Amino acid sequence: MLSTRMRHICMCALSSLCIMAVLWAVPSSANTVWATETLPGTLELRNPDQSQEAESSSTLDFLVVQESGPAVATCRVEMDLEAGMNKVVVPGVPSTADCGGAELLSGTVPFRVASAAMDRDSGELVFDVEVETAAHAVFTAVYPFSGVSWSASYNTTLEAGKDTAQIWAWYSIRNDTDRDLAPSRLVLAAGPGNILSARPGFVGDMALGSTVATIDSPEPIPAGLQRNIRFAGGSQVPARLVYMVGWGKPVAAASDSLALAIDESPVMVGLEFSTSSESGLSSPLPGGRLSVFSRSQDGATFFLGEDILSPCPSDATVIARLGPSTSLTAVRSRTDHRKVGTSSWEEAYQVRIVNAGTAEAVVIDIEEFPGQWSILQSNTPAPTFVSGRAHLIVTVPAGGQANILFRVRYTL
Repeated sequence: MLSTRMRHICMCALSSLCIMAVLWAVPSSANTVWATETLPGTLELRNPDQSQEAESSSTLDFLVVQESGPAVATCRVEMDLEAGMNKVVVPGVPSTADCGGAELLSGTVPFRVASAAMDRDSGELVFDVEVETAAHAVFTAVYPFSGVSWSASYNTTLEAGKDTAQIWAWYSIRNDTDRDLAPSRLVLAAGPGNILSARPGFVGDMALGSTVATIDSPEPIPAGLQRNIRFAGGSQVPARLVYMVGWGKPVAAASDSLALAIDESPVMVGLEFSTSSESGLSSPLPGGRLSVFSRSQDGATFFLGEDILSPCPSDATVIARLGPSTSLTAVRSRTDHRKVGTSSWEEAYQVRIVNAGTAEAVVIDIEEFPGQWSILQSNTPAPTFVSGRAHLIVTVPAGGQANILFRVRYTL
């Protein structure tokens, strides 16, 4: 009896040990179900209707940055395609990219783009591309995006006792996107509609069309940072300080009455300099901020002022306004006004310039009128014309005054 009971107990213990060993050796029931449900069969490992993610390499060949407007990236993607649907992935794309404006081009293989999507978290632009046969393809992806801008700036130093100035010129590229940008070639472009031409108070109206600068193998521009690239360093150009007064373009009179118009304006201190290709300045020069300094004979450097310049060609004369003179003032009066045709008028003006300083000053009076116009006569040397404006020059003695008299005719 005891032997039978002992044998029964031993059999139960052995069974329990076996069950425990099995439970210890295999995964839990939940994991076992997951493995069984997700393990594909041999024929299910590749679905020809699903897109393939092949290994690829990409290079940002060109980055064109507008002074005002979106930047455009041109990226080369090289990869092996399998027959059917594939994914062409363009990495390093800023989250500001316009997926609707993106295009994928290739001259190596015929293909069809089924869709394009932008993964802003990973910075990937993904094209679903279908090909009939397997092939090695080189794609060009083009996409616009915002958040990158550039501007030009110039630092000019006048040397004491010299009629020349040194000019340093910089391109400033600002990357406000969430991605580092490392193009093989950087192209900076500006046109007539750039932001500088919209700013009030800049000097010059040289409508040159677009200006383009190309920089090969630039240093990467990290996200959120600005990189300055010098394109002219210490170029010597002819320069001098001048005094000028400008009145802007008056509105054509609606009547023929001789209602005298009197304007008063401070005389501005300006820097006049000439550009040339021999000096190392690129042609044409993009518009930008010009900061002017003066270096004394003992080596001290003083800030004189700054201006926003419009683009200018090589071999041109540029005048920048730096600030008002403390010793010169000007008053302009219209002394005659008459209608001489259906849409033509003649007017006479007197510009009186007073010099309260201790040295004589050469002052440039800048005049501009509406429509088609010309200076009929003046008491100064023959006026010169710069950017559609007449320059009348007079010398004002120290502690004295000088008058500029001229007559103009304009037709609307």
